[in-house]
Amino acid sequence: DLDESRKQVFALREKQLRSEFIEKLSAVKSINNTPFISARVEDANADNLRQLADLFRQKYSSGVVVVGSTYEGNPVLVAGVSEDLVKKGLHAGDMVKTIAREVDGGGGGKPTLAQAGGKNPLGLDNALKMVETYLKTKFE
Repeated sequence: DLDESRKQVFALREKQLRSEFIEKLSAVKSINNTPFISARVEDANADNLRQLADLFRQKYSSGVVVVGSTYEGNPVLVAGVSEDLVKKGLHAGDMVKTIAREVDGGGGGKPTLAQAGGKNPLGLDNALKMVETYLKTKFE
């Protein structure tokens, strides 16, 4: 049955993305004692990226996560910010809106979780690199 095969493929892909991201979690950086990661995974949709952001948030009670991917030719970004950092003025929606300019896109969302999309997949790596710069300006 085709639907069942599709479900199996999606489940396998999710499992693969999780293990790929768990490896990336070993390279978490820190600014002002605040853990953060900005990572790219391949061929993940917004739902997949939200699940990866949740993985980070399960491991780190305080921190910032931004994950990006190109899905069906378009860049997608998901950002997460812990509650304690929101109270210090950090906002996932503002952050993702700022970095989404690199992919000729826009986005927004809640202070703790936000998403963006764009038209320029070539800008994805630059958008992810901008996260560190963005955080440094916020923490100064």
